[in-house]
Amino acid sequence: MLNPFTNKTMIKMKTALLFSTCLLALAVHKLAFAQDYSAEAKEHFCKYLDIKSQMNFMKEALPSLDDCKLVFKGKSAYTYFGYIEDMKRQLNPNQQDNETFADCRIRSFTTYDIQQGKGNYAGGMKKIKDMLQPNVTFYRVTYLREKDAEFGVSYKYFVNIKGKWVFFPKPWEILD
Repeated sequence: MLNPFTNKTMIKMKTALLFSTCLLALAVHKLAFAQDYSAEAKEHFCKYLDIKSQMNFMKEALPSLDDCKLVFKGKSAYTYFGYIEDMKRQLNPNQQDNETFADCRIRSFTTYDIQQGKGNYAGGMKKIKDMLQPNVTFYRVTYLREKDAEFGVSYKYFVNIKGKWVFFPKPWEILD
């Protein structure tokens, strides 16, 4: 019996399969960066239910230049990082009163949500949407004075980068 597939056909099929596999792997990698870590965020941020521990954590969680490049495009990453370097010099966590909170709430949105005009985020994020890398998930952490309170003290925004929580305070104020 004759083989209906020629060597050229087999090579084309293998190439197409390999290409499809690579595209699928790339898509999974992109989605992995934009995963929702809200449950992990709640567990992590509830460790910091007093102002002093929050401030100490946030000072350590400020982004490096490499972190900024993962969140912001081109020159915007350098602009934002310059602001962060100035902020680090001025930040003194020990000057805070030590208020204690009962709980925290986590809200997330992605750069895709901003592009689509959906989600709950600060309005300034829409102004800088073209400066943001695709597939980034941002987290707003709100500390509540009473469990299930409607309002609290919010910190905008954190990003989970390779399992580490990195704080990007109000990027729209710097990049707008």
